[in-house]
Amino acid sequence: MPQQFLLRMEGVNLGAVLSDTNQISVIRGGSLLLRQAVNDVQDKYQLQAVSVGASVGLFSVMLPDGKTIDTLLQQITNYLSTDDKYQHLTFVVDALAFDRTFQACREKLIGMNRLRQLQQVSCSVPDWNDNTNVLACTYDGLRPIDSAAGKKVGESVSTSVARRFEFGRKQRQRFYCEELGQDTLANDFTDDLQTLSADESQSNLHRKIALIYLDGNSFGKIQQKYCTSIETQQEFDKRIRELRRSFLRKLVKYAETDPSFCTQDDDPRLRLEVLMWGGDEMLLVVPAWKGIDTLQLFYSVSQDWKFKKEPLTHAGGIVFSQANTPIYRLRKLAEDLANGVKAQQQAKDRQPANLFDYLILESMDFPAESLESLRKRQFGDLATSRQPLLPFSDEALSEVRALLSESTLPRSQLISLAYTAIHKPADVAKKLERLKTVLTESSVANIHARLQALFGNTETEWPWLHLAELWDYLLPAKNKGKVDA
Repeated sequence: MPQQFLLRMEGVNLGAVLSDTNQISVIRGGSLLLRQAVNDVQDKYQLQAVSVGASVGLFSVMLPDGKTIDTLLQQITNYLSTDDKYQHLTFVVDALAFDRTFQACREKLIGMNRLRQLQQVSCSVPDWNDNTNVLACTYDGLRPIDSAAGKKVGESVSTSVARRFEFGRKQRQRFYCEELGQDTLANDFTDDLQTLSADESQSNLHRKIALIYLDGNSFGKIQQKYCTSIETQQEFDKRIRELRRSFLRKLVKYAETDPSFCTQDDDPRLRLEVLMWGGDEMLLVVPAWKGIDTLQLFYSVSQDWKFKKEPLTHAGGIVFSQANTPIYRLRKLAEDLANGVKAQQQAKDRQPANLFDYLILESMDFPAESLESLRKRQFGDLATSRQPLLPFSDEALSEVRALLSESTLPRSQLISLAYTAIHKPADVAKKLERLKTVLTESSVANIHARLQALFGNTETEWPWLHLAELWDYLLPAKNKGKVDA
């Protein structure tokens, strides 16, 4: 009699393939290979998808008489361990007879995957190298170079890096076409972060990027509540994928029609990188001057997302930095920002909501301390009153941008006010009075009201501090040239 099983596979120890190099095609390739492996296993072994994410696949398997689940597990493991694309990644694969509730099976499988992860090596180990003339990979500085593999890359790289680089380059355009169901797109995409961020017309934002990380709030709890069967889990999975695609479709369309989102050459390319896509997380890189707009677009598109009347909200983290800052470090910071948003909400026992936080790295210096310590060093006692930000309303953002464009508020006065609020809080009232003499009392009141509308109606000095930090990034991008979309 045929027996039903649930099978779960997951790409694990991701730091070994997503954080071992700063080469953007290698990072993109590693992330998309993890995603592709799940799809290929599903197709190759004709599994019924229950839930598919960025590196996780949950499948239903109906085995006929005479076949065992151990044989299937061994076949999948051998495939992933020997395939030219996937053997440099690490996966765990487990299965369980579907002889209890769906939720119990799902949680049991997660535990089995975690145990298996602990029992195996944390990365794919290359062949032993005892030749002292073989150098380390140019990109990861660790694995031995593979001369044959490196020819396609044009660098002295390891086999692992070469395979990820090749796939990342191939998928640079194909990923968007597959997700959006299109054969072609109007524009290609930039190859590297230097090209993505290069535009001298953007003044001091030239060669700067915005890395955006978005993580779903309580998606696990929502699934625990509603996904009590294979069918409801599939329904949830389908809903999430449809919503993600709706955002990607609008983002690509927006980028195609905005000259500042494209390179200014004979063959305009879109300044966009998707480094993580699937499940409840996404990781994007855009030019620094499009960071706020991209974040705004996501929250605008997702504000009404729901599953069975349950809001699907996201905690966000956005980091502005030089384009040559290591991506894996920026990613960790963005994740820490989003996790901090969630922690503050949980500490106050509030319902999950769309909220985000930001960090600006003005130099190549990278904080070697925790975010909490960094905030304390930056803002002193004010750090304890800092709160996550709600997505900006279009009206409030337009009004503040108009304020900045009109040069109504002297930036030097704003910076002086911010410095005083941090280092000499007792003198803030005097600084505000001085600002009223430079402008007028009604002008200062009007400016403060606009800032409160954008950053939150708080009685603290934070609206002024946020403006001082985000001044350059809130300004409208300069649309130089014309792009035929």
